[in-house]
Amino acid sequence: MLRNAIDCQTTMAAMKQKKLDGVAIISTEKFEMQSQLLDKQMQHKAAMKNIMTKDQYEKWSASRNNNCMQGKYAKGKPQKNRENYMKNDSQQNRPKQQEN
Repeated sequence: MLRNAIDCQTTMAAMKQKKLDGVAIISTEKFEMQSQLLDKQMQHKAAMKNIMTKDQYEKWSASRNNNCMQGKYAKGKPQKNRENYMKNDSQQNRPKQQEN
């Protein structure tokens, strides 16, 4: 875990430096970075499989699959109509007017 955090920080620092220097990432570099990321994920998954029992690994992998779908714009998740949401929100937060 600590090794992953250190790798992430160094990668982020390198990307930030490239952005400050005005260097654009070319498609081959982007492909290589994504490929390295997938390789790291596969290594982590294999390491966890060696550490855990079969039942533990199944629960762990199922929870990882479920956690991937919890994003705000997750595939298959219904989206709220923003206009209606904002309209309802403003009506609820508005102070009530006294009727005379």
